[in-house]
Amino acid sequence: GVDVAFEAVGHEATLGQAVEATRPGGHTTVIGVFGDPVEFEPQHLVSSQRSVGGSTSHQLGPKVTKEYDVVLRQLAAGDLDAEQYVSSRIDLEDVVEEGFHALLDEESEERKILVRP
Repeated sequence: GVDVAFEAVGHEATLGQAVEATRPGGHTTVIGVFGDPVEFEPQHLVSSQRSVGGSTSHQLGPKVTKEYDVVLRQLAAGDLDAEQYVSSRIDLEDVVEEGFHALLDEESEERKILVRP
């Protein structure tokens, strides 16, 4: 297993997968936003001495406007062009080859890939 895993989806299945993907003594950091309660088997932690922690990349609740207000105003006023940050658009069936592989390639200039369903 891996030393560290990140759950970034916010789904019961991916939480279990992230924890089970870690080696004994490994750690899973949960950054996904869960909309519903999930069932979790704590024995996956106890039997292999794994750990789970949580983190967030931004403020939540009423404070979210404080953090994003500047950018939202810039977008609304046309002072910020979000398109400049999109390097590619790909179809869902191409997400592995043209998405994940491209982002992992150190030679690639991809930085933000939007995926069409």
